[in-house]
Amino acid sequence: MKKIVPCFANNMILLSTALTLMLSVAGCQSDSVGTGELKGGSAEVKPAYLMTYFRSGPNQTDMTRKLHYAFSRDGLHWYELNNNKAVWATPVGGEIIRDPFMNKGPDGNYYLVHTMHSEPFSPYARRQIGFAQTSDLITFTDARPLTVMENYSQVGNSWAPEWNWDEASGRYMVHWSSTLNSDKANDNRIFKSYTKDWKTFTPAEPPVLDHRF
Repeated sequence: MKKIVPCFANNMILLSTALTLMLSVAGCQSDSVGTGELKGGSAEVKPAYLMTYFRSGPNQTDMTRKLHYAFSRDGLHWYELNNNKAVWATPVGGEIIRDPFMNKGPDGNYYLVHTMHSEPFSPYARRQIGFAQTSDLITFTDARPLTVMENYSQVGNSWAPEWNWDEASGRYMVHWSSTLNSDKANDNRIFKSYTKDWKTFTPAEPPVLDHRF
């Protein structure tokens, strides 16, 4: 297993049992010194961080726009899982996943959001982000687009979504970057929306931060 520095990595999750499950599927265990090398066996795996990413070469060449995993025990040294091959491809939006972000919800499930391509000629093009969920980090269900910018008419893009759990209100807060009143993603601002069930969302709110990028 090679040490890697993934491009366009969006998220790190602290986990132990899920990583154990993934390595068990491969019939492997981590070595005792934490280098990321794998060997046969069934010894307990130490807790680690999991990073989600998609692959890209210089200037966005040779891209693999699907979900990839890497893990680390210290947050500094990273090693790819599945031989740096994709672990999942969404069935929607041309199977394209960019900027994946995944975290564990209060219900124990993992929720993935990502930049996606809307279906051709979709009236919601550029106003959607991708979504899926998993309980074991291996099998994904409920893959679908989320139209987060439905209350805006001219949207240039909806990119790089993330989410966090708002304990005070008992809701997920989803945030992403969008450009308004342009066909180009050249004036991005951060927008947010809330949901309790990943089905019904509050209208996208004006920029949280007015910094443009």
